Amino acid sequence: RSASAEDEAIDAKISWTLSSLIGIQPEGEGVRAPATVQRPRRQRQQPTARSRRDEVGGEQQAPLEAVSSFTTIRATDLVTVDVAATSLDDAPRLLEELQQVGMEDGEAFHKVVSGRLPVSAIDKLPSLPRLHYASRSFIVHRGAFDLLGSHDVATGQTTSQADAAHHVDVVRTTLGVTGRRQRIGIISDSFDTSRSAPGSAASDISTGDLPRDGVHILDDFNGQESIDEGRAMAQLVYDLAPGADLSFATAFKGAASFANNILRLAKECDIVVDDIGYGSEPFFQDGIVGRAAQKAAEEGTPYISAAGNDGINAYQAPFRDSGKPTVVDFGGRTNSLVTHDFDPSDERVADYQLISVPVGNDFQIILQWSEPWASASDAPGVGSRSDLDILMYDMADNLLNTKMATGGLDQNVGKDAYEMFAFENRGGIDVDGVPGADTVFKLKIVKWEGPDPEMMRYLIWSNSWGFPLTHFTGAPTLWGHPNMKDTLAAAAIYYADTPRYGSQYPTAEPTTSHGPTPIFYDTQGNKKPAGGDIRAKPDITAADGTHTTFFGTPVDNKVAPNFFGTSAAAPHVAAVIALLNEWKPGMTPKEIRDILFETALDLDDYIDLSQQGPGDFDEGHDYQTGHGLMDAYAAVTSLDNMPTCLTKAPAAEVACSATDGHCKGTSADNALVLSVEDGKGSLTADGEDGNDCISVTISEDADDLDLVKAVGGRGSDYLVIDGKVPSKAKVEVTGASSDGDDGSRDTILLRIDAGSDGRGVEVTVTSSGEGTPSTTDMILNFGVTKDEKCRADVIKVGGLGSSQLSYDDSRGEVRAGDKLVGMIYPPLP
Repeated sequence: RSASAEDEAIDAKISWTLSSLIGIQPEGEGVRAPATVQRPRRQRQQPTARSRRDEVGGEQQAPLEAVSSFTTIRATDLVTVDVAATSLDDAPRLLEELQQVGMEDGEAFHKVVSGRLPVSAIDKLPSLPRLHYASRSFIVHRGAFDLLGSHDVATGQTTSQADAAHHVDVVRTTLGVTGRRQRIGIISDSFDTSRSAPGSAASDISTGDLPRDGVHILDDFNGQESIDEGRAMAQLVYDLAPGADLSFATAFKGAASFANNILRLAKECDIVVDDIGYGSEPFFQDGIVGRAAQKAAEEGTPYISAAGNDGINAYQAPFRDSGKPTVVDFGGRTNSLVTHDFDPSDERVADYQLISVPVGNDFQIILQWSEPWASASDAPGVGSRSDLDILMYDMADNLLNTKMATGGLDQNVGKDAYEMFAFENRGGIDVDGVPGADTVFKLKIVKWEGPDPEMMRYLIWSNSWGFPLTHFTGAPTLWGHPNMKDTLAAAAIYYADTPRYGSQYPTAEPTTSHGPTPIFYDTQGNKKPAGGDIRAKPDITAADGTHTTFFGTPVDNKVAPNFFGTSAAAPHVAAVIALLNEWKPGMTPKEIRDILFETALDLDDYIDLSQQGPGDFDEGHDYQTGHGLMDAYAAVTSLDNMPTCLTKAPAAEVACSATDGHCKGTSADNALVLSVEDGKGSLTADGEDGNDCISVTISEDADDLDLVKAVGGRGSDYLVIDGKVPSKAKVEVTGASSDGDDGSRDTILLRIDAGSDGRGVEVTVTSSGEGTPSTTDMILNFGVTKDEKCRADVIKVGGLGSSQLSYDDSRGEVRAGDKLVGMIYPPLP
């Protein structure tokens, strides 16, 4: 904490990572500070003034004995910064102001401005009125592989910002993983039947916003309610997993049809996702839709569902006898009903809630209580023992249920413990003594018969402005099939509130549904042990507010609409699971869940139901954000057989030079760094066994070489070829060892410039593997140089001629007959 007012003003605007650099004198020795890029120790060399790298965040080359992630920053250096503007509109002007104080390579994206800033200009930042907060950028990479990544391909008119928010773009450009050989089933309202939604599936295919082969429609819905939300979900999936195939089925034909379509899709798909909830799904018992989703998961198909968008818009309490019976007259028969006490204290009694319903608005609720459901119980003769009703009165105690309200009066004994109530204020009531139509009414919950339920909850069902004014503090709203044990319930966070978009304090959407909901009864209708099953829901948080071509409302631009809600978050989770399955097929839904949970960024439940407001940070799982913000890159690189430079595990590093002739690894996971600056004859970098990483950088001075060869060896290897193809030498790369393919996927990243005659790299792949994406080699930047010029690369498939091979230019796949033998990303025409 700063002592002076001046320092407090600085700390309010800039991070310590920048404020600690203020005041460096030009003639001084500089300040030791964290390096921008965490780099490996290289081969031994004596540190000299000339060995200091002239690049952003470059570090002092040190002897091997010195291990430090710090560097020396001088007054003349540039540091990379991320600067948040005070608003979206202020970002372009802030960029101009930063450029005026010396920023280089500056760019604005939404509210964030990034670039390289002179150290001498840092003290000017607090005076910029449009600057909200600024900090240094830090990049963490492992081994010699700090610049991994191929070119990327943007397809379609729009791209979901979840691609960046969840680091899916990094997965794609680092490993070429796109969801190949995965089929994702989508369940929503409709796909291509809406008469009001702009565009169509055909137009989406023509613009590249849906797969070229289209989407398999298992069952569509054609009605007035159709808005083709399923097509919008498909666009989001396709943005993150463009290699996956897609199927669709509707959920708009009733709960039974919904359940059946879940199982139909689970038979033909590897992953299923939905965004539909039925009000008739039980809160406190597993219903038919939930059981179908659970069955799909138990049989091996990951099932993802939108958690809901109800926040904590619910009332929950045990039924308490107020001691004030309500006398009602229905059909000439007078009944005295037990009335619920909304006041939990022992000092007061409140036998009604005040409800505000503005004229022209409505108030709709679903009331359920902890009794077994007939429709959800397999055992015969099981149903609710209690009968609760919902009554609405005006302020003169006139009953409105039979006049202006609908529902709330079902007979429930032996049936489902469920009431649906809807009241619309049409402006025809004026009894409160205030001129004008009444807008405040009384709501009662009464019991006709049966035991007092130990828990009841009503959920505000409509998006109107009707809302309780008294005795309402909020309650969980996640229920139904998202609450099943093995389904994944997706919470939502606005993409612009994620760290990738500059947010230092990422927080979930306030509307994302909150857990938990206890399950009191089993599928036979039997009472579970005291307290019921408490399931940790939601499970994971994913981005919403992302772009589609037609669905949603434009918020951050005037062209592409933003798709908000957990309906947008859920398909992003499904797409990331497709990426995981491509690298490691055959994982169980539980294994996938564990990976997503363990690699997520922990978020806070800022609507803590025990406090009804912000409290201490909720470490680990919480009932608003689940296990945290999904991180696709962290999840994928945590899988087995991952090249060592992409994992968190330390690797044995071997540094070589051109004079070594043969740079060999060991049986362990190695990181080989070969710098080819001169030399004669042949040079080889061979990883041998292990999940190795090999970096070969060829200098323009290596003209006397005949052959430069990189061999991955056994294991899942990552080979990077950089520099320039020598005028005479041949550059050969293969992921396999000399005795053939080991069935592991190798990744070859070509960052090399073509030779003077346009020559490139010769890549050899073998065809002895299983022919699946998880065992087939991936070549990144095939045929494309770092500056996106052409390079004459060659793919050779061992033992096969070109006439025996075919190429799919939409997927970037090389095949021998029906067998996959090589993959290219980005795909080339």
